[in-house]
Amino acid sequence: MPFISGSDVDIHFETRGSGTSFLFFSETACPGDIWNTFQVPEFSRDHLSITHELSRHGRIDPANYQYTCDDLVDDAVAILD
Repeated sequence: MPFISGSDVDIHFETRGSGTSFLFFSETACPGDIWNTFQVPEFSRDHLSITHELSRHGRIDPANYQYTCDDLVDDAVAILD
């Protein structure tokens, strides 16, 4: 269960496969592993499939925080880096 530190939070993510990166986004209030049933097994055949928890969702402390789209982009960039 890898974690990285984003700008001010820890970000949980998982990877499967290899190749060009493919980052899955789930809607808010939905765990990142929602993609694991169908999409990740298919895409991980020829991509590095990456799922993650949106900031302050799932395994991350969902403290009262107003996040922006820019925050979510920053999280994605941190994962891809």
